[in-house]
Amino acid sequence: MRKIISAISLIAIAVMLFTVSVSANIISPTASTIHIKDPYMMENHHYPTDHVIFTPEGNKGIFTYIGEDNIEYWIHNLDELSLVENVDFTITQKDDKLIIEFLTQKAEQIFESGDYIIDAITDKLPDTSTTTSPIQPSSSDQSNTSKKTDPVSPDTGSSSAAPISGLVALAGAGAVVLLLSKRK
Repeated sequence: MRKIISAISLIAIAVMLFTVSVSANIISPTASTIHIKDPYMMENHHYPTDHVIFTPEGNKGIFTYIGEDNIEYWIHNLDELSLVENVDFTITQKDDKLIIEFLTQKAEQIFESGDYIIDAITDKLPDTSTTTSPIQPSSSDQSNTSKKTDPVSPDTGSSSAAPISGLVALAGAGAVVLLLSKRK
């Protein structure tokens, strides 16, 4: 009788472990952190600038002009990167902010790589004698990255540890049932 009670309790524990691991997987998938590199930010065709602040939010890039001049408009090179506005990305300009929402996987890859240019054009006339090409960033700019936290795994949207622990629990329960069936 003790063996039967032990076997039933082991099976119950295995089932509970499996249930907990599966429910944890559904309720709280693992978080993955994607590093988003800052894009090349310019002001009046001058690179680099400290007057444009980049803030990533999900699949959106928010650019804020904090200089003393008045912003006239923004320039980007996303169309030169084979992205199509209102298909691959959308643009919204509000006051001194430019919001770019990246809609497709190709656009999000460019967003995460930082290989695009944002230029804030102000009412101040640019001085072309000190213009630096955005393709040649200084070595300190290479380390500027932001983090975007995505609540799901990029490939499957699930945790890889939970199914493994569930399989171990099922294997344990199967072993107990096999032992009990051979002892009869």
